[in-house]
Amino acid sequence: MSEENGMSRRAMLVKLGIVLNGIVGAALAVPIVRFLL
Repeated sequence: MSEENGMSRRAMLVKLGIVLNGIVGAALAVPIVRFLL
């Protein structure tokens, strides 16, 4: 039970990290793309 809970929590944190990384990446990419275009 606790192991399954830990896995789901780890999976949730991984998904959260990917989402936050994507948001930050998009926020950094928009000005760069506008500068290049």
